[in-house]
Amino acid sequence: MANTLHTYSHARPFKGLNIPLPLQSTYLRHYANARGYIFSLPIVEWCIDGVFLELFQLMSKSCVKDIALTSCLMLPSPDHIDDSFFSLRENLRFPFVLENQIINSKEVKAYLQALEETKNQSAHYLYIS
Repeated sequence: MANTLHTYSHARPFKGLNIPLPLQSTYLRHYANARGYIFSLPIVEWCIDGVFLELFQLMSKSCVKDIALTSCLMLPSPDHIDDSFFSLRENLRFPFVLENQIINSKEVKAYLQALEETKNQSAHYLYIS
């Protein structure tokens, strides 16, 4: 029996992107179908900046093993992630569709910090005269 792929979306811009919810659902459904998951319609977050209540509630459900997001950039910034939060569910996995990555909950903060560092270094090199 196939596992259910729980999915999460929000309609607010993230890191300069604003991907419409129907398009996010299409990405997530295609990802689920291509990997043999049962697709679950996305849990949609409130449109208030910095609020991740729906994501945190989804993460707290013991039946949830995978939470797919269109992009890892939809998550809170690494500065706003409590170290203990993602380690509460060590077996939870986050497939990030656009990045084509699956990250374990224990590794999410480090992954986001590495992306931030890469972005900062890239910006630095762009402005060297």
